[in-house]
Amino acid sequence: MPPLPPEMTAPPAAEKMLKFLLQATQDGDYDAFILAGTDRFQQGISKSMFYRVSEQVASRLKAGHTTEFLTEIKQCEHGVYLWKLSFSDKGNEFIARLAMTRDGKVAGFMLN
Repeated sequence: MPPLPPEMTAPPAAEKMLKFLLQATQDGDYDAFILAGTDRFQQGISKSMFYRVSEQVASRLKAGHTTEFLTEIKQCEHGVYLWKLSFSDKGNEFIARLAMTRDGKVAGFMLN
């Protein structure tokens, strides 16, 4: 049996940004959430959109969660990073998708 490939890790800047965005979502902090985004990201995420998502996942994030980096892909000159987001309640998991520009700004963030 061939050896398993080494475990992939996210680039440190992407990992740090994911944690920052999840914390802002958990805290319901819209201003922090959009702070590191591109102009297009900031204009595309309305307060009501953010608060709807935050209300749905904040309590689960606060109760405990883990992330597992899955992969990185290139799309439209952005680095796109995917993680599995699991919760301590053992309920439904999500895929966290983070798109970042070359200069480290958030171009997109989604929980599926």
